[in-house]
Parts: sequence; C-alpha cells; structure tokens
Amino acid sequence: MARLMDLKIADLQRELEERECDTAGKNAELQERLRKAPIEEGEDPDIFIFTGAGDIGLMLQNLSTKLENRLVENCENLEGKTKV
Repeated sequence: MARLMDLKIADLQRELEERECDTAGKNAELQERLRKAPIEEGEDPDIFIFTGAGDIGLMLQNLSTKLENRLVENCENLEGKTKV
C-alpha cells in the first residue's frame, strides 16, 4: 500500500489497469490520470492509500467482474445468432 506520489511506474500502470484506464505515458501523466480515481470515489488523492496489485482480493474481484461481463456478452451474441 502506498500514496500516489510513492508509486513507481509499474505500480501506477497496474492501478490504472485495474480501473480500466489508459496505462501509456510518462510518470507525471500516469499520476495525473490516477489522481482522478480517488476524487471520483469521494477521497482526497493526496492522502488516499492505493492498495496496489498485491491486493489479491481486489485483483480476483476485478478478474471475476471482467469474466462475468464477457460471459454475458457471449451469451447475448449466441442468443442473437440463434434467433431467426
């Protein structure tokens, strides 16, 4: 766990990826992009503690959500193809 200013580029990219945000750019760009996340959650980005990719529970939750969304998409696509 770390504050925004303490995150390295790889950590910034992981945090952004977890939020499905663009991960390209230099350190300052990544920090600015990630700074918006706590604000949207009603938190102060200067004191917000990022859990980081080491938080396995959060990672599994994000993965589960992505897989569920893809499953729903695939089912809808299959239903659309079978209706005639």
